[in-house]
Amino acid sequence: MQVRLPRIDYSTIRPDWAANREFAHDRNASSTIPSYVEPYLIQVMKRAKEVLPANETQLHVEIDWFIAQESQHYRQHNAFNRRIRAFYPGIEPFEKELEQTYVEFLANRSLKFNLAYSEGFESLGPPAAKLWFEHSDDILAGAQPEAVALWKWHMAEEFEHRTVCY
Repeated sequence: MQVRLPRIDYSTIRPDWAANREFAHDRNASSTIPSYVEPYLIQVMKRAKEVLPANETQLHVEIDWFIAQESQHYRQHNAFNRRIRAFYPGIEPFEKELEQTYVEFLANRSLKFNLAYSEGFESLGPPAAKLWFEHSDDILAGAQPEAVALWKWHMAEEFEHRTVCY
């Protein structure tokens, strides 16, 4: 794994950034998730590192890379979401509810639960990456390149760090 710092300008992103508007809106809705799940995953991995034996040096390194990648994911999605949020009036209560769910998981659930949830969530990445890279060319034809860059970069890294939570 490596930490990448993409420089994507979202200032001209439209909510209908793909010709298939339903697809674009679906991805826009999905973009709210990383803004809240990625910080949660980071906290879970930090807690896991605290109890991980010191001799698991390679796993410690991989967790650090994972955390750094996840940090970039939520930063990029936050930037994208700031641009499109205005087009979705009423979305903030749903975002707050999602955020509160993760706050409650960290406060009230065991590390074992949080690790299992993290692994379950991360297991969605590789199949999603496969779809993005092997089955989406037609639906992405003519799409705004900034939105495509965000999702392809993110999906590639999801595939890359697929084994860390496991």
